[in-house]
Amino acid sequence: MAVLTEDPEVLRRFGEHLPARWHLAPHQGLYDDLITLGLRPPSAIVVDLDLLGLNPLAILRSLRAHPVLGHVPLLALSQGEAPLIGALAHGAEVALKAS
Repeated sequence: MAVLTEDPEVLRRFGEHLPARWHLAPHQGLYDDLITLGLRPPSAIVVDLDLLGLNPLAILRSLRAHPVLGHVPLLALSQGEAPLIGALAHGAEVALKAS
């Protein structure tokens, strides 16, 4: 599973709650992760909607349209409710409140 975030705390907290049989892809930073994501497609991708540097809805749309990654389940995380609704409209199958 890959987590696309700028916040190491999001990555840490998400990883703590994964079942033991699931593994997080190594995190090299958001930009590096985006560049290398298609080389070894993960089983699922989590997109942090509270990104500061990039438009997370554009990331969701790009992932959904990608020929290799388009079938990978997309999960969205946010502190707010409004971004979660937008994420579902832009390709995420699941939208979770980050708490």
